[in-house]
This record gives sequence, C-alpha cells and structure tokens, in this order.
Amino acid sequence: MATLNWKLREYLKKHKITTLALEAKAETVSRVTLYRLTSPDPGKRPQRIDIPTLSAIIKGLRSLTGDNVMVSDLLEYQEG
Repeated sequence: MATLNWKLREYLKKHKITTLALEAKAETVSRVTLYRLTSPDPGKRPQRIDIPTLSAIIKGLRSLTGDNVMVSDLLEYQEG
C-alpha cells in the first residue's frame, strides 16, 4: 500500500524554525494542528489535511525562509 508521509518536522528542524514561529506566520493554522503535524510519532500525525491549511503552512514557511517551499518539501510519497 502506498503512503504519504509528513516531512514538516524534519523541514522545521533543518531550517531551525520553531513551531511557534511557523504559527505566527501561518496565521490561520492553530498551534494544535502544527503540533500534531510535527509529532515525533509519525502514527499520531494527521492522515488528512485540507488545502487551505497546507497553503497557509507553505506561505508561512516561504515567509520564514525566503525559499520557494513546495508541497514535496512537506510530503513524501512511498510505495509500499
């Protein structure tokens, strides 16, 4: 079975961005949502996300890093 895996936790760590800093820039995304998306336990990360939330996270990360953050920076497809 193929899966999509969240890489937001790893992205934040690589770029030395805190969840609180992202929360400030991704204004419509709650702290709880961000903490769930960055859970150290991949099994506790959400299995679904809506497009406006993903868009707000990408916009926030672009603002914080100045990089052209893409969906592929945050999600990874794996054959299984």
